[in-house]
Amino acid sequence: MQIEVISTGTELLKGSNVNTNLATIGRAFGTIGKTVHRAQTVGDDREALIAAFHLAALTGDVILVTGGLGPTADDLTRDVAAEFFGMPLIRSRELADNLRRYYRRRHGTGPIPATLFRQADVPQGAVVLPNANGSAPGLYLNTTYAGHACHVFLLPGPPVEMEPILDAEVLPRLAALGDDSDRTLTRGFLVAGGAELMIEETLAPRFRDCAVALAYCASAEGTRVFLSAADAALLDEKFTEAHQLFSGSALPEGCLSLAEGLVRLLKEQHRTLSLAESCTGGLTAAAITAVPGASEVFLGSVTAYDNRVKATVLGVPEMLLATSGAVSADCAMAMTRGVRQLLHTDCSAAITGIAGPGGGTPEKPVGLVYVAAACGDREAVRECRFRGNRESIRLRSRAAALQLLYQLVTGAPTKG
Repeated sequence: MQIEVISTGTELLKGSNVNTNLATIGRAFGTIGKTVHRAQTVGDDREALIAAFHLAALTGDVILVTGGLGPTADDLTRDVAAEFFGMPLIRSRELADNLRRYYRRRHGTGPIPATLFRQADVPQGAVVLPNANGSAPGLYLNTTYAGHACHVFLLPGPPVEMEPILDAEVLPRLAALGDDSDRTLTRGFLVAGGAELMIEETLAPRFRDCAVALAYCASAEGTRVFLSAADAALLDEKFTEAHQLFSGSALPEGCLSLAEGLVRLLKEQHRTLSLAESCTGGLTAAAITAVPGASEVFLGSVTAYDNRVKATVLGVPEMLLATSGAVSADCAMAMTRGVRQLLHTDCSAAITGIAGPGGGTPEKPVGLVYVAAACGDREAVRECRFRGNRESIRLRSRAAALQLLYQLVTGAPTKG
């Protein structure tokens, strides 16, 4: 089964919005043993969208399109799909009534813009996919192009609208299409701080002669390992084997970030966490609090950007700041101990460094960062030298602190 994805929206091409939908779709399809064959991104342009439909429909068995279902002039997906597949648009009275109620709940009395009701137009023969979080419903077209059968799903672009429709309406239909002859199951996990080459050298010899494919994706947080196979039992066996090889650094399956893995681990151990940040300015706290349920373990943080805050709030000795400096292993450890004592937590971490582009010296260049962490009776500090721009250095600093924390909480060695 060949699956094609088309993402629409000029904002995606300009970089104004990040196309998170594609990653969500790929992961979701993987849960039912399906893989996206090709993905296209096109702007709000009629001819470009027609060309994308043509390329996808020539060989695609399933075409999933996100975006372009709203009421404005640049929302072209519904109209272009109806024209392309020869399915005239018919206005649904039920959808029009729903839109009228939707508008009144939000805007009260007054005239309703006529363009709102474009969202009530349905290609003849299409199935409406309810949207509980927005005004534009999804659409399912069981159609053909050039004699080739196509299952076409048109979904809203906002992730909060797209994802529930994908889960409730698309995946069940997709799972029911065809047989399992092309099924490929995939499982994966993140190795915190693991270098891609080292992980491949560890895994490749063990998996050379089995029907399990390996893939890797490196990031600031480590390397994500993917195992794929058609045989579910074999995949489960090899997944367990691979995960155990990186015990202490391998996050639980399903954790998409270090922050998520750390929060889950702290919950299991009934431990609390606090943070002290300088050059990252609260990025680490933001990552932790983005995880649902983080309030069960995360008590708070101090953004100690100025040395006076490091001294007066976190208790970093002024003599230490004068001799070792704010960007030092000693300062990072003092910040860690200070915030832990201040907020009375079981675990803590701190980050201090030079994110640039200015502020560096030959002795302490831009990219020099110290992260420290403490948990129970274990403490550790790590010197990092990062390259890249300010944003990259800050993100990698956050990852380094979370990695160190995770290793302390799991009891893994902290060297390297």
